[in-house]
Amino acid sequence: MTSPNNFDKIENSQKQETSHVNNGQAQPPIDWVYDQAAAHYKWLGVSQIDQLQALIENFVPGALQNQKRFRQAIRRDILPDMCNRPGASSDARWGIVSTHEVDRARAYLLAGGAAAVDGSCTVVGTPAMSAVGITTARVAHDGAENLRAHRFTNDYIARLALDPDTQSKQLLEAIANPSSGQNGSQSQLMARALMALAERRHLLSVSSKWRFGHGGLVDFAMLTMAADPKTIVDALNVLTAIVNDRQFVFVCSQPADVGLVLLADALEPREYAVVGGLDTRLRPIFNSGHYRGTWAKSLSEISKFVDAVACDVRVGIYRSNHEAGGRVFYAHKDDVGTAALLAIADSSLQPVRGFPMLIDRADYACSRSVISASALSTQFDLSMLGAGGMLQHLSERATRYARTA
Repeated sequence: MTSPNNFDKIENSQKQETSHVNNGQAQPPIDWVYDQAAAHYKWLGVSQIDQLQALIENFVPGALQNQKRFRQAIRRDILPDMCNRPGASSDARWGIVSTHEVDRARAYLLAGGAAAVDGSCTVVGTPAMSAVGITTARVAHDGAENLRAHRFTNDYIARLALDPDTQSKQLLEAIANPSSGQNGSQSQLMARALMALAERRHLLSVSSKWRFGHGGLVDFAMLTMAADPKTIVDALNVLTAIVNDRQFVFVCSQPADVGLVLLADALEPREYAVVGGLDTRLRPIFNSGHYRGTWAKSLSEISKFVDAVACDVRVGIYRSNHEAGGRVFYAHKDDVGTAALLAIADSSLQPVRGFPMLIDRADYACSRSVISASALSTQFDLSMLGAGGMLQHLSERATRYARTA
């Protein structure tokens, strides 16, 4: 095991959850859940609540024991030989930071040596008339704080540019053509793409500091057909600038990769591991994507980014303390040890969560500000009432009876 030795320079400057297994191959989660549902065709009612509770009470101890058994195997057979794992980068390794290094890193962070950005997003209205609210917040432990907000509006009828007196037939044709509109799921995904891009733009405004980001470095919403080609190019430029600066660390809340989760949970406090390159994970995803029409050219731009930029990014795991599980992070290959140290130090400030406090503070700042994205809902409701529109824009779910705990 190794320890990152480059902190001085910044001071001076797999097994899925109790899955069905066939010949060592885990059955896909959705198939396994479906098989359970098919086998238990007789669903239980309120009178069988004890049976429902027993299902979970019997499941958890066994699944936890399976993870503990494999945790020992991971520490014995996999972590010591990280560089020889399939898909591992040449610099893959398993390391640990000392308590002294954590103390120094924590002091550096509390003095404002790093800043984090997080964002929030809200979509209100209907596909015919909607608004998107995005707020991002940048915070540092020395009290520095900066908030940005924007509102995007969509008037579907105005975009058609039709005269209702003379072009009602064209309006009818547009309504009859589903592809001419924009459904709710597209709006949500587009809003997420805009928020992810806004977060990373805001992160670039941090000067002479380490940058903490939330989630994966590459948010797929920014690089799919949910974003227009110009947004994709813009996103690639912003991501390239972040990577070229090198002083960044992105920490995931809930990674979908069960292999990374099992590896991370096998770590002891203050341990970290470099797993592999980001390019090896992105390449198969985008190569199987279906970019067509005006987005066809975007695929070649994304491929260039994966080959020339993402290859410099490393996927890593760390654990800050016993109380919380391990975390997945992304950092530059040349500073991945320092990134792990800073993430461990900041996460140790809240042992129960084991997650960077800087990111939590940024989330708190952007979600509770007077310009927060959630404030858009109230503003939109009041504007609709003032314009005589009543509450016709609210969905059925939004007007259901109030639920109490």
